[in-house]
Amino acid sequence: MKLSIIIPVYNVEDFLQECLDSVLCLEGEDWEVIAVDDGSTDSSSDILDSYSGHQNVKIIHTPNGGSSAARNRGMSEASGEYVAFIDSDDTVDAGALRSLIDLLDGQDVLAASYMIQDGDGTLHEDRRHILPDGLKCDGPVFIRKYLSRASAVVWRSIWRRELIASISFHEGVRFEDVEWSLMAYHYASLIECRDIPFYYYRLRNGSIMSSHADFRTLSDAMTVCQSLLDSSKDVKDRGIRRVYEIQGLHGAIYTALRSRKSLTKSQKRSFVTFLRKNRTTDFKYAIIRLASIILFSF
Repeated sequence: MKLSIIIPVYNVEDFLQECLDSVLCLEGEDWEVIAVDDGSTDSSSDILDSYSGHQNVKIIHTPNGGSSAARNRGMSEASGEYVAFIDSDDTVDAGALRSLIDLLDGQDVLAASYMIQDGDGTLHEDRRHILPDGLKCDGPVFIRKYLSRASAVVWRSIWRRELIASISFHEGVRFEDVEWSLMAYHYASLIECRDIPFYYYRLRNGSIMSSHADFRTLSDAMTVCQSLLDSSKDVKDRGIRRVYEIQGLHGAIYTALRSRKSLTKSQKRSFVTFLRKNRTTDFKYAIIRLASIILFSF
């Protein structure tokens, strides 16, 4: 088995069939889909079960534990040499994915470009998501060169299972894939980049990334941020350490801005205090000042 495709599923009845159908257009028999129902309360479970007869599909139902727990469960069931992660409200270009599978040949990570799609499926190209075709490098070079200006997302890459076998997703919090992806990229000896946009990331109302957030969501972002800042202290390379800081702080501040309408002044002060506590560089100090000004100007 060349590739295991892991899809965590939770209350996405409006998009799940489109997601699964896009994957199941994939040619060949060297792949499997592991769809993990994370205790859905809508019709997602029934939709999943309707695919149970497909020879390439494995359906798992679990109590609600969050997308991290669902991904971890999927990884424990995977048998492929490589692993890909797809969010259940997104879609893929099966032909492009097939091309990437055919390129898998010992790389630790095969990182690819991706497209943004609106809720209605309209596609948009954004050059920030384009990778130089054919570039090969190790993890530290990839982090320094590309993740200082782009989010570390788990679904843009195909991962060698042996590389990620000991890296678990942080359960119980959202935004966990940023921390996981940085760790996995960092450990990689060989990353190959391809300008083959196989993944269509959907922006929709109600998703974690597009909806208004609350203090619980912000707390999760702060938890991931703190973990990244703590991890950065053990990184000797200044450029990589800066990326860890950027990824953590960007996620936390972005979430704070989305949360601003629901936060009390006390919660806003708590967040700014959190940033001040972690201030160690002039770069961080500038971000703290910016966040403080913006938060209290609304």
